[in-house]
Amino acid sequence: MDHDKTIGGEMRRQIRYERAACAFIDSLLQCTSREGLVSFSIRPHGRFPVCGSVTALPSDSCGHADRHSLRGLTTSRTRMTTDYNAIAQQYKKCKEHPWRSRIETYSLMNRIGSLEGKTVLDVACGEGFYTRKLRLSGAEEVVGIDLSEAMIRLARDQESREPLGITYRIEDACAESARQEFDVVVSAWLLVYARNQVELSAMCRGLARRVKSGGRFVTFTGNPNLHTFKDADYRKYGFSIRCTDHAYEGAPIVWTVHLDDSSFEIENYHLPIEMYESAFLEAGFRDFAVHLPEVSPHPQGMDDGPFWSEYLASPPAVLIDCVKC
Repeated sequence: MDHDKTIGGEMRRQIRYERAACAFIDSLLQCTSREGLVSFSIRPHGRFPVCGSVTALPSDSCGHADRHSLRGLTTSRTRMTTDYNAIAQQYKKCKEHPWRSRIETYSLMNRIGSLEGKTVLDVACGEGFYTRKLRLSGAEEVVGIDLSEAMIRLARDQESREPLGITYRIEDACAESARQEFDVVVSAWLLVYARNQVELSAMCRGLARRVKSGGRFVTFTGNPNLHTFKDADYRKYGFSIRCTDHAYEGAPIVWTVHLDDSSFEIENYHLPIEMYESAFLEAGFRDFAVHLPEVSPHPQGMDDGPFWSEYLASPPAVLIDCVKC
């Protein structure tokens, strides 16, 4: 049997399953009964998302679904495979890897630019690593939101020890919150958890509701071209990456982060750059642009360019920024 054809067939089946599942969910979201609106939640089974459960939401006497339950349902379609509550301490520690400061932080903060007197929202803020940097960079007001209770707990603990006037909230980036008017919305590693166009569009709409007209969204995220870097080896930077042989919508990308005493995995998902641009434009953004990361000068002025050459030649991450219409 032709191995390539076998892989291609499997990918086509995967795509059909995902699209059918999303369509099925959307149809169920339209249904009501005496018990209320029906919720279908998919969980992975083997290599295909075919295993799920059906739940009835509370309804009133006329059979209409409770609004609060509906809001929770429609904003929770994006489910992360990675449990950040379980790896919160490890994830905080991995911020000490040189590439996180020399490339990620340097590139992101440069792209954001001056924050003097501005209001800033850090989405998927984690333990507050960037939230604090944004505040220390001159932002007048900074708020951090994240789904992980453990991450927010770490952020609040540090705020208690070293207060900067930052507010942290447990909040879903996809939630249809009341419109907010932040000058700048920032995120590192948020978009990589969208597995399809539906989930990505929900993220972009949630972001659009949080930034004012003329405000900016800036993010550091996975490189949609990562699958083309077949021979790249990132282990000397403290991580390794496993991809599927071919890129397709929702293809899993597994990062293994290596620490001195342990390692942990984070699962991201591939979406094409055209899908990102389309989702942001449809959500009400303009001037969509993609930028390659850069490495900061060595603190002691040494020439360590050769060490970073492989990362920069095959960058696993890029920056995206856009402006709210």
